[in-house]
Amino acid sequence: MLPSSVPKYSCLVTASAHALWRCPLRQCLLLLLLCSCSHSPSPAVPEAKLPPVRDLLPQPGLELVAHKLLSGKALQADYRQAVKLIPSFHLQLAARRDTLSTTDAARLQTILHPIINWIQSQATKGDASARLILGYSYWKGLGVLPDNQQAQQWLEKSGAQGNAMATWQLALLQLESKQHDAVTTVASAAKSGIPEARLLYGEINRDGISTPQNYSLARQWFNKAAQDRLPLAQLNMGLMTLYGMGGAQNFEQARQFLLQASPSRREADYWLARLGIEGYGPEVSAATIHQWLLNSLESQASRESTTLLGYTDAVRHDYGAACSLFQRNTPRDPLAAHNLGTLCFTGLGTPPDYQTSLLYLQTGAEYGLVASMKLLGYLCLNGLGTPERPEQAWHWFFKAATLGDAWSAWAAGLLLEAGHGVSPDPVAAYAWQSVALAWGWTTGAGRRDALAASMDRQALMQGQKLAQKFFNDYNYQRGVPVPYLVYPIPDAASNSDAMTDKQN
Repeated sequence: MLPSSVPKYSCLVTASAHALWRCPLRQCLLLLLLCSCSHSPSPAVPEAKLPPVRDLLPQPGLELVAHKLLSGKALQADYRQAVKLIPSFHLQLAARRDTLSTTDAARLQTILHPIINWIQSQATKGDASARLILGYSYWKGLGVLPDNQQAQQWLEKSGAQGNAMATWQLALLQLESKQHDAVTTVASAAKSGIPEARLLYGEINRDGISTPQNYSLARQWFNKAAQDRLPLAQLNMGLMTLYGMGGAQNFEQARQFLLQASPSRREADYWLARLGIEGYGPEVSAATIHQWLLNSLESQASRESTTLLGYTDAVRHDYGAACSLFQRNTPRDPLAAHNLGTLCFTGLGTPPDYQTSLLYLQTGAEYGLVASMKLLGYLCLNGLGTPERPEQAWHWFFKAATLGDAWSAWAAGLLLEAGHGVSPDPVAAYAWQSVALAWGWTTGAGRRDALAASMDRQALMQGQKLAQKFFNDYNYQRGVPVPYLVYPIPDAASNSDAMTDKQN
């Protein structure tokens, strides 16, 4: 069963200020074709002795842009034609500039400076595209000294002329500098149709960043960005649809969004595997689920994928492979710790080792896994991997009972009845045994009735009243199973009598 809340990881990745690098260059180029909107003759360009740039940007894609933009031939032949390449070069240069040496970075700044001077003259004349380039250049310090104030002024002017890309860049600048009106600018860019802005505005509303949390609005913007084929938006839409956040829950729609996101966002493969394992949607082969999990091992869901992959191996009785995968996640993942502890207890995939089992189960129990508490209490009670510690057994049985576990409620009642690890208390023993029966425990009615027969009328009434209180206080915890746990847990039905004999 799917948990009631979306995991923090990934679920759910936030778009960074570098989302621009993923923008389709054709959008930027269409906005920035300065030569098409200027009828003035090309400015005279002095004979320039430009340094070679092929060694500055050796990456093939960047090398091509740099060669076309910065070679003396390109500048002398058609200065304005070279300007067409500025947007793509700017985007890539800003992404790689930090990896350049100080000398190479300075050389590139020298080359860009005369180009930016000409861009500034066009911006001063009112050209919206030139204003966008100039604002971006001031923000990133490309050809000019970084100046956020100048950057913001030029981007605002370009945005006021209807340049959606300028509005988006202004939003990113404001987010980077933590300006209070950044969210409003992101919303404007989203409404102007910038796909990355739609994604970011969805995340802002989903997470309640500087605005009230609004799942319904987040879902609307994720859907728009998903229609723009942004993989992260498709992943987020898949998760919101899967959990019914901001709208109806729909497993088939969730599966379709996740399939769309899958090639680029491998976290989606983890969720597709979960849907397949839990039987939501069409039947999926074990081989497909296994491949999805392998794909997602390199994603932000890698920890969850490793544990789930180990679980599927255990289900297929490949316990050796399961142990290896669980060991990779222990002790970071309590589910992996529990499963590994259980396999050590049973000797499946690894030699039986109660002491090691106890250490792993301790991790799961401290995290709050009822299954770990039960088995840990059993080990402590029977002196397996540790000296007999009935007080610790009582502690874990009681804690699991308060989390709605029928087996643990019955065990707690037995210990209270016998005074083993806890002071004898027939009233509380009767109450816990009664609660266990109410929760579906089927083998102890005769023993509970025998205990009731040994109590006086007043004590019995107290026990019944206390049983009702326990039921009311802890029943809400039931019905929330934790998925993907390996359960070779001791059969309480067959062990309860032996446990009682041991206490007596």
